[in-house]
Amino acid sequence: MVNEIELKIIETARAIFIEEGYSGARMQKIADVAEINKALLHYYFRSKEKLYEEVVKNLIADVASRLTLIFESDGTSSQKIELVVNMYFKMISRHPKLPLFIMNEIHENPDRFMIAVDQQSTKIQKIRMILSVDASKGDYDGIHSLINLVGMSVFPFLAKPLLKKLFFGGEDESFNQFMESRPQKISQILDI
Repeated sequence: MVNEIELKIIETARAIFIEEGYSGARMQKIADVAEINKALLHYYFRSKEKLYEEVVKNLIADVASRLTLIFESDGTSSQKIELVVNMYFKMISRHPKLPLFIMNEIHENPDRFMIAVDQQSTKIQKIRMILSVDASKGDYDGIHSLINLVGMSVFPFLAKPLLKKLFFGGEDESFNQFMESRPQKISQILDI
Protein backbone atom coordinates (compact mmCIF):
# COMPACT_ATOMS: atom_id res chain seq x y z
CA MET A 1 0.00 0.00 0.00
CA VAL A 2 1.30 3.44 -0.94
CA ASN A 3 1.63 5.84 1.96
CA GLU A 4 1.11 9.61 1.91
CA ILE A 5 4.80 10.47 1.44
CA GLU A 6 5.21 7.95 -1.39
CA LEU A 7 2.10 9.31 -3.10
CA LYS A 8 3.37 12.89 -2.80
CA ILE A 9 6.73 11.82 -4.29
CA ILE A 10 5.04 10.00 -7.20
CA GLU A 11 2.70 12.93 -7.96
CA THR A 12 5.57 15.42 -7.81
CA ALA A 13 7.80 13.21 -9.95
CA ARG A 14 5.00 12.74 -12.49
CA ALA A 15 4.68 16.50 -12.94
CA ILE A 16 8.44 16.98 -13.23
CA PHE A 17 8.99 14.02 -15.58
CA ILE A 18 6.15 15.22 -17.82
CA GLU A 19 7.53 18.76 -17.85
CA GLU A 20 11.24 17.96 -18.20
CA GLY A 21 11.44 14.35 -19.41
CA TYR A 22 13.56 11.64 -17.88
CA SER A 23 16.85 13.25 -18.90
CA GLY A 24 15.93 16.70 -17.61
CA ALA A 25 14.39 15.62 -14.31
CA ARG A 26 16.63 15.83 -11.23
CA MET A 27 16.09 13.92 -8.00
CA GLN A 28 17.03 17.01 -5.97
CA LYS A 29 14.31 19.05 -7.68
CA ILE A 30 11.76 16.29 -7.07
CA ALA A 31 12.74 16.23 -3.37
CA ASP A 32 12.59 20.03 -3.13
CA VAL A 33 9.17 20.32 -4.78
CA ALA A 34 7.83 17.39 -2.69
CA GLU A 35 9.22 19.20 0.38
CA ILE A 36 11.27 16.25 1.57
CA ASN A 37 14.99 15.68 1.79
CA LYS A 38 16.84 13.75 -0.88
CA ALA A 39 17.71 10.92 1.54
CA LEU A 40 14.00 10.26 2.13
CA LEU A 41 13.37 10.29 -1.61
CA HIS A 42 16.09 7.68 -2.08
CA TYR A 43 14.69 5.63 0.82
CA TYR A 44 11.42 5.22 -1.08
CA PHE A 45 12.89 5.10 -4.59
CA ARG A 46 16.49 3.94 -4.77
CA SER A 47 17.14 5.59 -8.11
CA LYS A 48 15.70 7.98 -10.65
CA GLU A 49 15.05 5.00 -12.92
CA LYS A 50 12.97 3.21 -10.24
CA LEU A 51 10.95 6.39 -9.62
CA TYR A 52 10.45 6.87 -13.36
CA GLU A 53 9.26 3.27 -13.74
CA GLU A 54 6.74 3.82 -10.94
CA VAL A 55 5.46 7.05 -12.51
CA VAL A 56 5.07 5.52 -15.98
CA LYS A 57 3.55 2.33 -14.53
CA ASN A 58 0.95 4.46 -12.71
CA LEU A 59 0.18 6.49 -15.85
CA ILE A 60 -0.28 3.33 -17.94
CA ALA A 61 -2.31 1.63 -15.20
CA ASP A 62 -4.62 4.64 -14.95
CA VAL A 63 -5.27 4.75 -18.69
CA ALA A 64 -5.61 0.96 -18.99
CA SER A 65 -8.08 0.82 -16.09
CA ARG A 66 -10.19 3.60 -17.57
CA LEU A 67 -10.18 1.99 -21.02
CA THR A 68 -11.13 -1.38 -19.56
CA LEU A 69 -14.08 0.14 -17.70
CA ILE A 70 -15.28 1.88 -20.86
CA PHE A 71 -14.89 -1.12 -23.15
CA GLU A 72 -16.56 -3.46 -20.65
CA SER A 73 -19.50 -1.10 -20.14
CA ASP A 74 -22.84 -1.49 -21.82
CA GLY A 75 -23.42 0.75 -24.77
CA THR A 76 -22.89 0.97 -28.47
CA SER A 77 -19.50 1.21 -30.09
CA SER A 78 -20.20 4.88 -30.83
CA GLN A 79 -20.98 5.58 -27.18
CA LYS A 80 -17.78 3.85 -26.11
CA ILE A 81 -15.74 5.83 -28.63
CA GLU A 82 -17.16 9.08 -27.30
CA LEU A 83 -16.33 8.03 -23.73
CA VAL A 84 -12.75 7.17 -24.72
CA VAL A 85 -12.30 10.47 -26.57
CA ASN A 86 -13.64 12.41 -23.58
CA MET A 87 -11.35 10.47 -21.23
CA TYR A 88 -8.28 11.32 -23.33
CA PHE A 89 -9.27 14.97 -23.63
CA LYS A 90 -9.82 15.36 -19.89
CA MET A 91 -6.55 13.63 -19.08
CA ILE A 92 -4.52 15.62 -21.60
CA SER A 93 -6.21 18.88 -20.65
CA ARG A 94 -5.00 18.29 -17.08
CA HIS A 95 -1.49 17.37 -18.34
CA PRO A 96 -1.02 19.13 -21.71
CA LYS A 97 2.59 18.00 -22.07
CA LEU A 98 1.77 14.33 -21.44
CA PRO A 99 1.60 13.29 -25.14
CA LEU A 100 4.92 15.00 -25.87
CA PHE A 101 6.47 13.37 -22.81
CA ILE A 102 5.32 9.92 -23.94
CA MET A 103 6.50 10.43 -27.54
CA ASN A 104 9.90 11.74 -26.40
CA GLU A 105 10.38 8.91 -23.92
CA ILE A 106 9.41 6.24 -26.45
CA HIS A 107 11.95 7.62 -28.92
CA GLU A 108 14.68 8.43 -26.41
CA ASN A 109 14.73 5.08 -24.65
CA PRO A 110 11.97 2.68 -25.68
CA ASP A 111 13.33 -0.14 -23.51
CA ARG A 112 13.12 1.95 -20.33
CA PHE A 113 9.57 3.05 -21.21
CA MET A 114 8.51 -0.51 -22.10
CA ILE A 115 9.63 -1.86 -18.72
CA ALA A 116 6.85 0.17 -17.13
CA VAL A 117 4.36 -0.71 -19.89
CA ASP A 118 5.15 -4.43 -19.51
CA GLN A 119 4.25 -4.21 -15.82
CA GLN A 120 0.70 -3.50 -16.97
CA SER A 121 0.58 -6.33 -19.51
CA THR A 122 -2.42 -8.01 -17.86
CA LYS A 123 -4.57 -4.89 -18.24
CA ILE A 124 -3.31 -4.23 -21.75
CA GLN A 125 -3.98 -7.84 -22.75
CA LYS A 126 -7.52 -7.50 -21.38
CA ILE A 127 -8.11 -4.43 -23.58
CA ARG A 128 -6.77 -6.33 -26.61
CA MET A 129 -9.14 -9.21 -25.85
CA ILE A 130 -12.15 -6.88 -25.53
CA LEU A 131 -11.26 -5.16 -28.81
CA SER A 132 -10.87 -8.53 -30.55
CA VAL A 133 -14.26 -9.71 -29.28
CA ASP A 134 -15.92 -6.48 -30.44
CA ALA A 135 -14.24 -6.83 -33.84
CA SER A 136 -15.35 -10.46 -34.17
CA LYS A 137 -18.96 -9.33 -33.62
CA GLY A 138 -18.56 -7.14 -36.67
CA ASP A 139 -18.90 -3.93 -34.67
CA TYR A 140 -15.59 -2.49 -35.85
CA ASP A 141 -11.91 -3.25 -36.20
CA GLY A 142 -11.13 -2.56 -32.56
CA ILE A 143 -7.37 -2.07 -32.64
CA HIS A 144 -7.43 0.14 -35.76
CA SER A 145 -10.30 2.15 -34.32
CA LEU A 146 -8.51 2.66 -31.00
CA ILE A 147 -5.27 3.73 -32.72
CA ASN A 148 -7.20 6.13 -34.98
CA LEU A 149 -9.04 7.50 -31.99
CA VAL A 150 -5.84 8.07 -30.01
CA GLY A 151 -4.15 9.72 -32.99
CA MET A 152 -7.06 12.06 -33.64
CA SER A 153 -7.30 12.88 -29.94
CA VAL A 154 -3.62 13.40 -29.22
CA PHE A 155 -2.32 15.08 -32.39
CA PRO A 156 -3.99 18.46 -31.81
CA PHE A 157 -2.32 18.64 -28.38
CA LEU A 158 1.08 17.73 -29.84
CA ALA A 159 0.74 20.21 -32.71
CA LYS A 160 -1.02 22.98 -30.77
CA PRO A 161 1.52 25.75 -31.55
CA LEU A 162 1.43 24.96 -35.28
CA LEU A 163 -2.35 24.50 -35.47
CA LYS A 164 -2.96 27.73 -33.52
CA LYS A 165 -0.77 29.67 -35.93
CA LEU A 166 -2.06 28.04 -39.14
CA PHE A 167 -5.79 27.91 -38.44
CA PHE A 168 -6.63 30.11 -35.46
CA GLY A 169 -4.60 33.27 -35.89
CA GLY A 170 -2.45 32.32 -32.93
CA GLU A 171 -5.40 32.78 -30.57
CA ASP A 172 -5.82 30.49 -27.58
CA GLU A 173 -9.56 31.19 -27.35
CA SER A 174 -10.28 30.08 -30.94
CA PHE A 175 -8.11 26.99 -30.55
CA ASN A 176 -9.79 26.11 -27.23
CA GLN A 177 -13.25 26.40 -28.83
CA PHE A 178 -12.08 24.07 -31.59
CA MET A 179 -10.78 21.61 -29.00
CA GLU A 180 -14.07 21.69 -27.08
CA SER A 181 -15.88 20.51 -30.21
CA ARG A 182 -13.22 17.92 -31.07
CA PRO A 183 -14.51 14.94 -29.02
CA GLN A 184 -17.91 15.11 -30.72
CA LYS A 185 -16.30 15.49 -34.16
CA ILE A 186 -14.02 12.50 -33.59
CA SER A 187 -17.02 10.43 -32.49
CA GLN A 188 -18.84 11.42 -35.70
CA ILE A 189 -15.82 10.60 -37.87
CA LEU A 190 -15.39 7.20 -36.21
CA ASP A 191 -19.13 6.55 -36.00
CA ILE A 192 -19.45 2.85 -36.39
